Amino acid sequence: GYRRNGKYFVRSMPEKVRQTASTRRAARHFGMASRKGKLIRKAVRPYLDTRYDGTLVNRLNKLFIQAGRDSFPNLRGFHFNKHTGVEKLFVEQPVFTANGTLHIPAQELLPQGTNTHVELRLIATRISFAENRVLSTDVSTAIIELNEGEPFNGIAMNVPIEGEGTLMVILQYRS
Repeated sequence: GYRRNGKYFVRSMPEKVRQTASTRRAARHFGMASRKGKLIRKAVRPYLDTRYDGTLVNRLNKLFIQAGRDSFPNLRGFHFNKHTGVEKLFVEQPVFTANGTLHIPAQELLPQGTNTHVELRLIATRISFAENRVLSTDVSTAIIELNEGEPFNGIAMNVPIEGEGTLMVILQYRS
């Protein structure tokens, strides 16, 4: 049995499963997408400070399935926290450059209630999907003071980008 959205469900196995060639192919594609999504979650979960989100697995798998078996999905703008993103803090969005620097331009920050500081965490991880393993993960952290009337002068954060495998860069903020 399991619980989803506050409701309880019970499953039972069928006595016999009849799969066509296309359903076996779809199951294989789903398995590949699930393994890739799991690898990403495994790489970043220890570094992200987010509440458990039961939809993360499905949202990530869906992107891999839609991209196709031999393609990598565009994860730009993907929210590990489905309720918010960096657009709730920055009017002008950060830009990641080829040398491993995340530039956040000077701007007036969007209000964050009564919070006095924002922690930024830049996570860079290299993943080998062919070997099904996380190769490396590096984290850079910065604190922004939210002093009323004082402008945010921008910031540059760096992470190493050298190495093999697929590079994923994630920016998290916490008020």
